[in-house]
Formats: sequence, structure tokens, C-alpha cells
Amino acid sequence: MPTQARQQGFTLIEVVVAFAVFSLCVAAVYETFASAVHRSSQAAERDLAWLTAQSLLSQLREQSMPWQNDQSGLAPQGLRWQLHIEPYQTEQDLRSPWRAYAVYVRVEPSHSAAGRVQIDTVELARAPR
Repeated sequence: MPTQARQQGFTLIEVVVAFAVFSLCVAAVYETFASAVHRSSQAAERDLAWLTAQSLLSQLREQSMPWQNDQSGLAPQGLRWQLHIEPYQTEQDLRSPWRAYAVYVRVEPSHSAAGRVQIDTVELARAPR
């Protein structure tokens, strides 16, 4: 009685299972990559907002007194910004030419609040004569 040669290869079930496992792995890698790209773009927006806020503070320091109490605008990169200034309450010598001001700078992307940045600081400025 001749022995039948066993056929070599994969069954259909094995191929389907292997394809399912491969698909799950590819989906996981894709999701990880998409999440990393999203986080990277959010970080870039936040960095741009920080740079814009710091730039606004630098511009304010260059302006002579009196400063305008409320300012707002739109930066070229699509960032909305607001600047609020009020006298900072402190005990000081009224003869001193220096005054303290609380400065609040807020910068956020036009399309989302995810990259919002706010800087609260106290600035000294020479009072107008």
C-alpha cells in the first residue's frame, strides 16, 4: 500500500489568523504614529504661543508709559493674543519714579484652546513725568 504524501502548506484558517494578527499590529503602529504626529503639532503650536507671548512682553517693555490697559490682536501665525495691564498694589515710596504693574498676557490658537498660554508677571516702569 503506497503511502500518501502529506501536502505541505498552510490551511485557510492559518492564513486568516495570520492576516488578522498582522492587521492588528499594523493598526496599532498606525495609531501610535498618528498620536505622535498630533502631539508633535500641539507642542509646536504651544511653543509658538510661548514665543509670541514673550515677544509681546518684550515689545511692551520697549514702549514708553503710559501703557494701554487692554490690547488684543491676531498674530500672523493665526494666534489670538490679549494683553491686560493694571497697577500692582504695593507699598512704595510715592516719590519714586518707578511703578509696578501687573501684566497678563494670553495667547491661543484661533482654532482650538489646546495650545493656550498665559503669562502673569509684574513689570516695573518709569512713571511719566
